Amino acid sequence: MLRYFANGYRDFVGRFHPNWRTNWEFYAVHDGRIAPVFGDHDEPPLQEHTLWVFAPESCHGWIAEPGKKFDRTVFHFGSVPHALETQVRAAGNWLAKKLDRTELARIKRFAAELEPHFRRPSVLSPLHFQARLADLAIMLLDGRDDRQPPSLPDLAVFKVDSALSWYAEHLSHHPSI
Repeated sequence: MLRYFANGYRDFVGRFHPNWRTNWEFYAVHDGRIAPVFGDHDEPPLQEHTLWVFAPESCHGWIAEPGKKFDRTVFHFGSVPHALETQVRAAGNWLAKKLDRTELARIKRFAAELEPHFRRPSVLSPLHFQARLADLAIMLLDGRDDRQPPSLPDLAVFKVDSALSWYAEHLSHHPSI
């Protein structure tokens, strides 16, 4: 389920100090240069045309070029596909990928599609959210050499966690077991 969405130009004054997120954060920068920071004094190189994903336990913030706006799209999801979660956790709770023009355009299309569903959800909105989440996961994982299938215990935990997450998200609809 899409829990947070932001799209468009932003201007940070200084830096956005590291803090904890409760969701999986996908952050794409289309125009301008930014970088994630993990401590108050980090000064990493600024990146352009990049997609990041952060696990909920990843404490991070952002820096940008002072006085310059940047265009970004942000999606927060409650859960991610097991293949992506495994890769992100193995890499230290975050991944980044440089985006080409086609991928940047795709993320812009995802934002245009999802914004109306986020602002005024319908019965079909969760399906749109899941489809774009799968697209983002594939975009991040495409080209990575991950030929190991998930272990059965890891897959079982993932399935139980996914079911619990779905149940919690749908409590207002009074789901039955």
